[in-house]
Amino acid sequence: MPLTRLIIDHQTTALQQIDQMGLRQNESRLSGQNLVNYFAGLVSGVRSAALLEFAVGAVQSSATLTFSGLPTAAETMVLGNSTITARASGATGLEFNIGGTATITATNLVNLINTNATLRALFIASSAAGVVTIQVLVPGPVGNAVQVSEGMTNTTVTAFSGGTVGTPFTVDLR
Repeated sequence: MPLTRLIIDHQTTALQQIDQMGLRQNESRLSGQNLVNYFAGLVSGVRSAALLEFAVGAVQSSATLTFSGLPTAAETMVLGNSTITARASGATGLEFNIGGTATITATNLVNLINTNATLRALFIASSAAGVVTIQVLVPGPVGNAVQVSEGMTNTTVTAFSGGTVGTPFTVDLR
């Protein structure tokens, strides 16, 4: 899915920038209205001047993990900097339950990725017929370097790839 990536080069501290954008502590997503207000402040000169670098049509990196059968309990995989463990039952934290089929197991892994606070801040996942597709939320080639590996029976993984910059352009509001 093509996206727009925005880099803001400014002369304020990170905490000042977070405050100007209307974010609260530990909040990683900016509301549309907060973003509109932020840009209005930049254009009018109320906010610190900035150099805006856009990349239109940037693409997110993706990887796949295919269950051809069921993994064994206590086997692991690595996604980013997180080690994820397969469990027969009672999964907690960075664990997912092995289901009765590859499709159910894949769905359980997707549910972990999409609901765990650490993972959902970086990735989004979907599955079909035992194949899990994982996308890096930040578009661009930086996602191509994200680590994904597995040490699970009946499981294969393809590395993250396909992330592209898109078409860059710059707006100078300094």
